[in-house]
Amino acid sequence: MLESSGFKVFVGGNIGNPLIDYAGKRGTADIVVAEVSSFQLDTIDTFRPRVGVLLNVTDDHLDRYPDFKSYARSKGRLFENQQQSDSAVLNGSDPIISSVTKDLHARKLLFCHQENSRAKDRATALISRGDPSTPANITIRMKERQKISLHLSGTNFPGRHNLENAAAASLAALAVGGTPEGVQSALNDFKGLPHRIEHIATIDDVRFFDDSKATNVDAVIRALETFGEPIILIMGGRDKGGDFRKLLEPIRQHIKKLILMGEAKDKIKSVLEEACKERAQTASTMGNAVISAYHAASPGDIVLLSPGCSSFDMYSSYAERGEDFCRAIGNLKKVKRKKA
Repeated sequence: MLESSGFKVFVGGNIGNPLIDYAGKRGTADIVVAEVSSFQLDTIDTFRPRVGVLLNVTDDHLDRYPDFKSYARSKGRLFENQQQSDSAVLNGSDPIISSVTKDLHARKLLFCHQENSRAKDRATALISRGDPSTPANITIRMKERQKISLHLSGTNFPGRHNLENAAAASLAALAVGGTPEGVQSALNDFKGLPHRIEHIATIDDVRFFDDSKATNVDAVIRALETFGEPIILIMGGRDKGGDFRKLLEPIRQHIKKLILMGEAKDKIKSVLEEACKERAQTASTMGNAVISAYHAASPGDIVLLSPGCSSFDMYSSYAERGEDFCRAIGNLKKVKRKKA
């Protein structure tokens, strides 16, 4: 969005290019866009983002923090050095965010969905989800600007959460000087990122999606809510202390088959057993999991890798895990070609 508005931008941080790579050079960017983890926020001193963005706070990294409140407080430190001239882009529908950001000095720019009656009167960005005849759009009201309407008819964002991401990114870009035209152009051109509900292939009318970046329970729930079709879900990895019980109802509603792998497979199976019953099984490798998912699927079904765990029991990163999933799908294609 900022590049489309004419700025030179460095993007990096916790995921991607390390910030130290930029800090060691003479400044060549107009704006630095940085992702900062709670682990990094734990040790900040003078760190002050001119625009800070907090999308949501859900159970995560409870293998590091003593409890969820401690984790939430750590996320809230993003804003502790901000001043009145700075901006905080916040999810207006998230009560945890409201709690950890109630004493901010910065101006608050809230985003929420149209149907949220409690938050919409305070929202700077209001998301209208739309229907088949009326595409989703984002209406932004900032004091220094006229009302801005961003149209999402040319986009293909899977899931309600990605509409929130689009609204948050739009607010952040506009707050730091981006243009409405640049923001709209970027929305039109954005095709999604790897390993985030990414469509990999369709085989025998079964669609395969890679959501390896879903390393906590809430991310799995968001992914499941994206689809209306029956889902064969591949989950598991290294447990981060998340509450898998939150998946009980989504599993009942959406899951045709649950395939579990990695260190946490037995724990997840025991927690979700009442929702899964005979629909759950385990796999020793990604290849076996994909084969089992394919055999369980019928035309029109979804095979979804959305682990809800970190990857470090079997892989060096979520990206490596996603790439293994893609390779396994490629092997399925090869087998089918040989049979043909």
